[in-house]
Amino acid sequence: MNVFGKRERSWRKARKRGVSPIIATILLVAITVVLAAVLYVLISGLTKGPGSTPIGSAFGYGVAQQSSGSATSPCGASPPAGHCYSVGIASASSTVTTANVKFTVQSGGSPVSMPGGATVTILSLTGTTLAAFNFTAGTWSGGSLPVTFASTDTLVLYTSISVSGDDLIAAGTGALQGTTSVALP
Repeated sequence: MNVFGKRERSWRKARKRGVSPIIATILLVAITVVLAAVLYVLISGLTKGPGSTPIGSAFGYGVAQQSSGSATSPCGASPPAGHCYSVGIASASSTVTTANVKFTVQSGGSPVSMPGGATVTILSLTGTTLAAFNFTAGTWSGGSLPVTFASTDTLVLYTSISVSGDDLIAAGTGALQGTTSVALP
């Protein structure tokens, strides 16, 4: 009977043994690292860092109209052969500046080759020219750059070719990403 009693006691002792402290520590650290990585992946998708603002959430086109050549038009008293388009700015956050917006004209998704002298000009409410984007150079010019777009401003597209039915695309650079467009009448 002593033999059976001894075996029973040693079996109970073996059952009560746990994992060694070193392995337990390694397992706890591994579980913590995995949970931290999963939490980071979940949270990082919810936040937006600098340079990831979609232009469509910061800038919106208003009404686009083709100039008829009248003196009251934002295109001036004599727009180039009726190829002048004015577009109101419906909304613009403080991040929309000439430093991070470039313009193109597209027809059916393909860029239109704009002639020399074609520009998009930002006019203030009083008709003052704030800045002009030159399509050929792909650069802005004006008094004090960068100019911040405002919803009281108007964009005026001057070109010697007809772009009716095409789209004026604003492409974000730097702090803005993506594109937003308006159909030209």
